[in-house]
Amino acid sequence: MISEVTRESRVPVVLLFAGTSILAGCANDQQIHRNTTEELFYQELAAEADILFVIDDSQSMADEQLLVADGFHGFITALIEEDLDWRVAVVSTDMDKSFAEKGQFVGDTPWLTPDDEDYVGEFFERIQVGIDGSDKEQGLKAAMHALTDPKALEVNEGFRRDSAALALIFVSDENDCSNDATLADDADGALCYEYDDALIPVSDVISELRGIVGLDGRMVASGIVGPLAANGCDGSWPGHRYLTVTEKLDGLAGNICDNEYQTVMEDLGSRIAGPIYVFQLEYAAAEGTIAVVVDDEYEVEEDDDDGFTYDAEYWQVRFDGDYVPPPGSEIRISYTIGTE
Repeated sequence: MISEVTRESRVPVVLLFAGTSILAGCANDQQIHRNTTEELFYQELAAEADILFVIDDSQSMADEQLLVADGFHGFITALIEEDLDWRVAVVSTDMDKSFAEKGQFVGDTPWLTPDDEDYVGEFFERIQVGIDGSDKEQGLKAAMHALTDPKALEVNEGFRRDSAALALIFVSDENDCSNDATLADDADGALCYEYDDALIPVSDVISELRGIVGLDGRMVASGIVGPLAANGCDGSWPGHRYLTVTEKLDGLAGNICDNEYQTVMEDLGSRIAGPIYVFQLEYAAAEGTIAVVVDDEYEVEEDDDDGFTYDAEYWQVRFDGDYVPPPGSEIRISYTIGTE
């Protein structure tokens, strides 16, 4: 079954620390006010997952689309083994103004479910979205467009379930080029790499995606994209922006340059169905003040290999090493609220 985070944020408790300084025989009491808070998370099991594949439909992607299709059996098997109530939709990365169906799910029916008679065959057809799309691949924007208003209230209505985890899977051999219409439809795709300041900041994308599920919701964003060092992989560019999103949204990154995707597709399915690695705090934490206690029994140390780490930029507690809180556990995180 899939893991889901629920949260119980408590009202910050004001602690008063008194300090004393002595100068020329006179004592001055100094009071330092510091706010502390405690957040309670649960590594609980759920039963639903809404999964959106965002597929690059530019000219270089025919082979990669076929590899994703071939790897679907391993992916869906990982979900079926956990008895998940899943649904799968597909959208392309083409967000040009002239593309009337931008952000719209592919297929005669908006999404696939276990109740569909031939969902494997249907997925095989839908995931091969073609290669006539824009060479300015806007995968992150396509995901946001597909899952928010007005598309979420129109052609894509009903896909999202409040009780379900949301999983995004990006597949592209280029870096993301999501922009606020600052690049014209007929602009050369190379401009995506020359004018980074024209692109939507990744932090804004992450914030909007998190807003779809809320602080209490579970989101997993993964990708099969260009690695940071794409040696021996002609035509692939490092997917820096996608890789940042997968890291911050509890996902995995596969290599678009691999000869087959069976293994990575199975891993992506297992990630959706597995435990949570990233816990999103409500506030920024002051350095060195975080305490993590599991089941009110033992404290987890801050350690890269066998504990937690803190991402100060995104206010996240991460478990990337050998220890991850087990399903059914209660995770209590207390900290001093720092500055943003």
